[in-house]
Amino acid sequence: MSKTHMDFLNTVAQADVTGVTAKEVDYGSSWKQRGGTGAFMMLARKWDRLENALKKEGKTVLGDLISKYDIFEHVEADKRPEGILDDINDLAGYLLLVRAELMARSHNAVGKIESEAMKLSEAVSNGISGMVHPFGFDAKQETVPGYDGIHEDA
Repeated sequence: MSKTHMDFLNTVAQADVTGVTAKEVDYGSSWKQRGGTGAFMMLARKWDRLENALKKEGKTVLGDLISKYDIFEHVEADKRPEGILDDINDLAGYLLLVRAELMARSHNAVGKIESEAMKLSEAVSNGISGMVHPFGFDAKQETVPGYDGIHEDA
């Protein structure tokens, strides 16, 4: 039976995780050191390298034509150790890092919100007075500033 790309998915994913983990030891979190804009620009730079390599028509060693933007033909023809496949692997690794960072931030934000909600709930149930009102409310205010209560999609 012939194998498909799906038969290699776990192998590829594990190789990406192993590669990213090894590079984290050497480079740390330098990919996000300049914030979200810097992380995006790093992804864009990797994509630009890939696009520049693929937009060229060319010929294989055997003289076969390589189509513009055909990633499979270009990778097959590229024999450089740090060629197109290396750029693809780097881009995949950086995308994993971005996704993991977003998950960490989401988890931490949810955890922080849950923690604040728990503190608020405990304070209310214990009858503690004089607490600071969350989310910009003050004791006399019943609506969010700038919000009229009408949802635009309604």
